[in-house]
Amino acid sequence: MPELVINTGANAHLLQNDPGAAYPVEDLIYVLGGIEDEWIRGLLSFDFSALPAEATVTAATLALYRDAEAPEYLASTHVVHQLTGTFDAARANWTERSDGVNWSSAGGDYVASPSPALGNASGQYVTADVTALIAAAIAAELSALAVLIRSAGENDPPDNSRTYHAFGESNPPRLTIVYNLPAVLAATGRMHLGTGLGM
Repeated sequence: MPELVINTGANAHLLQNDPGAAYPVEDLIYVLGGIEDEWIRGLLSFDFSALPAEATVTAATLALYRDAEAPEYLASTHVVHQLTGTFDAARANWTERSDGVNWSSAGGDYVASPSPALGNASGQYVTADVTALIAAAIAAELSALAVLIRSAGENDPPDNSRTYHAFGESNPPRLTIVYNLPAVLAATGRMHLGTGLGM
């Protein structure tokens, strides 16, 4: 089956203890829970406009490269939520999605469920099945998937931080979409721009 692999084009942080400050991602994406009033959430966006309009998505996987970390952090679970709107990576903060435009709820507006969990391995890519999130984005006629990553136990001590490689670094975040095409199109052997794959 053909697939489309997309590196993230925008990353940002939301810091609960500094709600009005923007923290664009430089080299690492930080996510933190377990410490009251000090949660950190990560935002990522993936432009999938190169996906053929005729495509039927069969699977979608989000992969983040997790830094090697101390053993006590390995048991923490981080989950992925679909944002309900866009964000400005240079301006987003705990209070605002873009300059002068507030989130409806501080800390980001996101769909509570489904919220697939990222794997717990360290020093390698960890993945989450985001097929349902991509399906929802396509149904809403969006051309990008914006997600929020947070600790599943933000209120649960101890500190459960993680760091992931960001856009522009080695092993950047990526979204892989596997899809089918109608039989007539698949048989033509034509190339779809942006996929890098022949059908």
